[in-house]
Amino acid sequence: TARGREDDRDEIALESLDRLYLAEADVQSLVGVLRRRIEVSADPTLRVELGLRLASLSEDSLRQPEDAIAADERVLEEQPGQEHAVLALSRLYERQGMHAQLLENLKLQAGLTTDPARRVPLL
Repeated sequence: TARGREDDRDEIALESLDRLYLAEADVQSLVGVLRRRIEVSADPTLRVELGLRLASLSEDSLRQPEDAIAADERVLEEQPGQEHAVLALSRLYERQGMHAQLLENLKLQAGLTTDPARRVPLL
């Protein structure tokens, strides 16, 4: 369909913009492109990868923990138990004083780990 071809072109253009903004260290523009790439991508694995990048930029470069939390939570909707997102959310929830969410996150971590030495500190 014409829409399918348009989406393909859109994805290619967005990928090019992603590389350009990354090379230029234009974080604000890169964040916008990552959000758009997540919206148009049909590939769940790519959406997870892009979401993790978005969360990292939001937290580390833009100092926007709320946006980082939203991005990591979206990654977990896409791929429940995704380790990087779970650990990032633990750190973010703690910093933001989101104790109820932190407790749920720690329970999730305890359920995900099979290493008894790691599990005890989580409980």
